[in-house]
Amino acid sequence: MPFSSEDILSLPLGRHFVVLSRMYYGAFTKLLEQPDLDKYFTILLMISYHPERCTQQCLSKSGQIDKAQVTHILDELIEKGYVLKVQNPDDRREYLIHLTEKGQQLIPKIKEAMQQLLEAAFADVSEAERATFLKVLQTAYCNLSNLPANPVTIQVVSNKKQTK
Repeated sequence: MPFSSEDILSLPLGRHFVVLSRMYYGAFTKLLEQPDLDKYFTILLMISYHPERCTQQCLSKSGQIDKAQVTHILDELIEKGYVLKVQNPDDRREYLIHLTEKGQQLIPKIKEAMQQLLEAAFADVSEAERATFLKVLQTAYCNLSNLPANPVTIQVVSNKKQTK
């Protein structure tokens, strides 16, 4: 027996974002067709936004990703040749994260895929409705970020079988 739209709308707001995220990232990875990149294209994009001063802590805070998970992600991206870590000359305890040439070449493809998905997601949605949606999303984000909360880690796991 299928759920009614009323049943679906009565689910918690977070559930809608989880489902939407799964659909978005599934379509994104298919569109990008970069099999060795998997789900880490967002990290590459975040690094590209801060080319001179990106650190593991910066990625953890801005992406709301557990520090240990950021370390694991970066190790994989280094192994695949997308990023490199360089000791910060001003603070030897810290490492700066840089895109390699291979990583830099992927950024325009990532941005193009993002644009295609944005257009697909907002098909049949007016410019005014888009603007309202993005404003409401930003407001909800700000409102929720001001609430006291327990730390929650959401780990993105690929459906691909890991071979070692």
